Amino acid sequence: MAAFHRLVIEQGATFEERYEIVNDEAVWPIPATWQARAQVRAEPLALAVILDLTEHLAVDHDAGTITLRIPATTTAALDRGGVWDLELYDPGDVDQVYRLLAGTVEVEPEVTR
Repeated sequence: MAAFHRLVIEQGATFEERYEIVNDEAVWPIPATWQARAQVRAEPLALAVILDLTEHLAVDHDAGTITLRIPATTTAALDRGGVWDLELYDPGDVDQVYRLLAGTVEVEPEVTR
């Protein structure tokens, strides 16, 4: 089951968080061929994607971490939040998908522009 994680994104500012993949209290090295993907939608069943986070994810396979870094130019264009989730998957095996995090996304409006 995915852990709940709320994203609070400040509009117009660089957003960065790092997630450590831990299994039984130890860091889990991510297999070299595996990738991460994530999206923000208004609600879970919405067809439209508010923001595809996949291109903003960096996987460090040896360290067992995934870093989400959204540049300020991208967050500046956000005008609403929604829901999101983060998956780790094996592109060579459609049955190997692990939903790591899921939760809400809040966008705090920018004042200084």
